[in-house]
Amino acid sequence: MEKIIQDQIDLAKAATEGFSKTLLTQPSAEDLARKKLMDWFSSRVGLTEEPVNKVVFNDWFYGKPVEGKSYAWCATFCCYGMAECGFPYPAMGWKHGFCSVPDYHKRMIQSGHMTSDPKCMDDVIFDWEKDGADDHIGKFVKWEKHGESFWTIEGNTSFDEKGHQSRGGAVAMRLRKIGSVSGFVSVRHLLKIGA
Repeated sequence: MEKIIQDQIDLAKAATEGFSKTLLTQPSAEDLARKKLMDWFSSRVGLTEEPVNKVVFNDWFYGKPVEGKSYAWCATFCCYGMAECGFPYPAMGWKHGFCSVPDYHKRMIQSGHMTSDPKCMDDVIFDWEKDGADDHIGKFVKWEKHGESFWTIEGNTSFDEKGHQSRGGAVAMRLRKIGSVSGFVSVRHLLKIGA
């Protein structure tokens, strides 16, 4: 397990360095905000829960220590990271954002924040069974093969395809295929660009 975690940390470090190299000599405010997010999210790769769903992201989100199967944490991981970097999601039924991926997806469609051209640290919503029910959320990192496969950083997933994809208990870098995506959400409106 230690080797798997170290491999994940190395992947995250390489992705962060790769993103930093894409920034222009004079990066925009949006570039700098996305880099701040990438630095924060990539630094959490390799973290695991102990016991089931016992993570700081949930304790912060719910305002008290929680654990157990009722507290999946892919969404609270995203909410915590965005807030830590100074770009919190608005309250969506909860003080610190959202914990229901389907409700979040619906709100983002209604507010016009969906995108077909995700940027580093935009949200990616997954529907594993292709049944129209959103299952999981993570942060888009970069395209591996544009329009086909891409890298993410996700909370509460597994380190590989063998484990549970939505309740795997780890923060991991994952290579995903576009066929598992139900939508990409631009977080640009949260980055306070020009504010």
